[in-house]
Amino acid sequence: MRVHFFSSFDRSYKRSRPLERGKIEAAVRMLLEYIERRPSTPPKGLGLKKLRGSVWEMRIDLQLRLVFTMEQDLLSFVLVGNHDDVRRWLRKPS
Repeated sequence: MRVHFFSSFDRSYKRSRPLERGKIEAAVRMLLEYIERRPSTPPKGLGLKKLRGSVWEMRIDLQLRLVFTMEQDLLSFVLVGNHDDVRRWLRKPS
């Protein structure tokens, strides 16, 4: 599986606080491990939710969300932010 980080993800990651960065890094590792193993059901703590098409959201904590896309052999990390950041990104025209 190839992994790509969009510039929007990089910007939102850099804006996050150091404590949040640790959580984000742990979430990315957990997601990559899950995808490599491909179990039939995701672990409960992963908090995955399909938003539309190939766009998914992963809950990092009560406030923080990670948006990514999965297409065949490419996993792209798009954004990390709160619920409002995700909604704002979803409203942007493609």
